[in-house]
Amino acid sequence: LDQIPGIGAVKRTRLLKAFGSVKRIAAATPEELLNIPGITRRDVEALKALGGGEDQLGRKDGGE
Repeated sequence: LDQIPGIGAVKRTRLLKAFGSVKRIAAATPEELLNIPGITRRDVEALKALGGGEDQLGRKDGGE
């Protein structure tokens, strides 16, 4: 999480508190991530980009 632009100490702490691990953060849906205070759509896109295999909004097929 330290390498993700826009994810500082406060957001990192909130994410880990909510999900418990980096693996669970990576598996979370965009909607679940956006429920965390301070997490923006840009943050979600950065988090999902590191996970690979999904488009910027977390859709596996690139569709809506």
